[in-house]
Amino acid sequence: MYNSITSVGYLVKDPETRQLSGGKSVTRLRVGISPSNAKTKCFIDLEVWDKLSEIASKYLTKGREFVFSGELAMDTWENKDTGKPQSKYFIRGNNIQFLNSGNKDGNKSAAPVSSGPVSDDEPPF
Repeated sequence: MYNSITSVGYLVKDPETRQLSGGKSVTRLRVGISPSNAKTKCFIDLEVWDKLSEIASKYLTKGREFVFSGELAMDTWENKDTGKPQSKYFIRGNNIQFLNSGNKDGNKSAAPVSSGPVSDDEPPF
């Protein structure tokens, strides 16, 4: 079965990056994917690794709009208080493309726009 998701979203809080053993890093992004005028808001977590993690933590800030793609994944764990299993869906990202170049300081510095094969000439879908 093929599992691929591409969406446009905006960061609802700053990225959270952790350094792991072996020099690897992982960044978790909380992404809003519903229109700003929607009555019900939809959010999902996006997890990116290694080089993409470094790019996301360096250039993405709260409010930044971007296109992302990846695969749907599920994390499962046992609740410490109740002992019952719990789960949460998230997207394991493999590509991001920035849509606006401003950051929260108002600085419009140039930044890489993609970490993958999506180009400005092709639609990301």
